[in-house]
Amino acid sequence: DLGSSDVLCAAAWAMHFQSTTGRALAACDFVLLHAATGAIHVLALKAGRIVDGVGGTWEQGGPSRKRLEAAFGQDAGRSGEAHHPANVEAGSPDCARAALWEAVEKDCLAMLSFHKLSEVIVTGARHAEVTQALGHRLPLVTLPMPGDGYEGALGAAVVAAGLTGGPTATLVNHLGLRDAR
Repeated sequence: DLGSSDVLCAAAWAMHFQSTTGRALAACDFVLLHAATGAIHVLALKAGRIVDGVGGTWEQGGPSRKRLEAAFGQDAGRSGEAHHPANVEAGSPDCARAALWEAVEKDCLAMLSFHKLSEVIVTGARHAEVTQALGHRLPLVTLPMPGDGYEGALGAAVVAAGLTGGPTATLVNHLGLRDAR
């Protein structure tokens, strides 16, 4: 799952920011952990290209929710309510939260290891929550922002400027957005 347009735009913003610090687009190697309200996506960018991704919308049964269901013994093929995540969350919110962050940590560690990356850039409205939950367990990098959750909007501006031939056209071309269907 490579995420939705806001995740792509957050990745574009992260690349743009790194390029303003002197990093070449081809040297943009990182994991993007985009934690929006109700959704968590993890993307791997290698040589400035999106090469892998996991995650999905929590409310619609994305992979993290499926792992949480499995952790509490709910068979994906049954509709049993005994260990349904919503019931577990209501009865033990700390346990459900810990299981969610463990699943996200495992996704990030898998991306870091498999793609031989060294940093995780955190974006999204739940930036502070991610930093608190995982900051001591993952090599997190934060970008200067006017507030949590604006990366998608700033990235959309970067993409729009690039698509219209503006100063970020090289970035848009490098990501291959003109060829995307």
